[in-house]
Amino acid sequence: MQNQDGLKDALIWVQEIGYLEMARVLVAGANGFIGRHLVRHLVEFNHDVVCLVRNKPKRLRFGDYATGCVIGDVTDLASLRPAIKNCDLVINLAGVTKSLSRRELFAVNEKGAANVADVCAERTSPPILIHVSSLSAAGTQPNWRIADTNPADEPVSIYGKSKLAGEFALRRYAGQVPISILRPTIVFGEGDRDVLPLFQSIHYYGWAFLPPFARQRFSFIHAADLSQAIRLVALKGERLSEGKAAGTYYAADPNALRFDEFAKAIGNCLKRNRTRTLVSPRWLMALLGGLCSIGSQATRKPYVLSYDKAREANAGPWCCDPLGLRLIGFQPDLLMHRLQQTTDWYFQQGWLTRPTNVIEPNARVFDEELAKSANSMGEHASSR
Repeated sequence: MQNQDGLKDALIWVQEIGYLEMARVLVAGANGFIGRHLVRHLVEFNHDVVCLVRNKPKRLRFGDYATGCVIGDVTDLASLRPAIKNCDLVINLAGVTKSLSRRELFAVNEKGAANVADVCAERTSPPILIHVSSLSAAGTQPNWRIADTNPADEPVSIYGKSKLAGEFALRRYAGQVPISILRPTIVFGEGDRDVLPLFQSIHYYGWAFLPPFARQRFSFIHAADLSQAIRLVALKGERLSEGKAAGTYYAADPNALRFDEFAKAIGNCLKRNRTRTLVSPRWLMALLGGLCSIGSQATRKPYVLSYDKAREANAGPWCCDPLGLRLIGFQPDLLMHRLQQTTDWYFQQGWLTRPTNVIEPNARVFDEELAKSANSMGEHASSR
């Protein structure tokens, strides 16, 4: 039995965009942490979803949540043509956040974005293209809170520069393809590995090792709420146009928190009576980042922390205002509720355990267990 809210919303899609049947959506980067949330969200709203994956084994992670998978890569122009051929909407989540070289970052984050737009432009009736970039493309600002109308982009890291380069590449197609860009801030949620160490250190030791500026405000967003934002922008958002700032949206929970407050909120979810925080000085963050970069080169495996990431952490607090999203109906769930939801999922999967033995994360169980979480994403993603 189809979700009635989803069916109603699909009819709104038909009326506003003008297609004769339900939109067919291609999700590039569907196998990532955010991608799996987004696929589920789109299926909740009855969209015909196709996942772009790089190899066959990864198909197993989706189960029945996607109607199909196609093999392809954003760095391979030829593989994108059959994938995009019959789609009404293309959502590009594909990106590299950590790598062993600058070349790899730009190959995916810049050239990959350009390839997707190029193939969309080849169509007689180009699909809507939603590109998920990063707040890193903007850089930090002295007034600590970036608005959608922010005129100055000054990325402080190589990663941020690669994401901004991807946005510049897309702007060259603004006259040919309807394109919108989202810049998410720090994303967390079920299935996330990058924020997991913070949960683990608080759970097992009662300590949170935090970045510099941790007592200033940061923006966060749950992956389910980001999925809502992506779909809202596809449905109602403005598109890029030459010489105008419209078409770029900052994705974050409206309520920014100090990073130490965020850590203590996690401690509350973990039933910790007290969470101690240790704020890293900037020199120590740079040193740890440098050591991690050396280690990643030695092992040929990129680490979450690197000198480039340390440069971002040392640049200042990361905070943005999702005003543009709120104007088109963005209504995220309460941040505390999302933290509790994430905490519960970590325990269900054994990513957090009692007592202190940590079980290696298993991404293949993601979709089975996410289905059991307290809230359906559709309930928190209505575009009405």
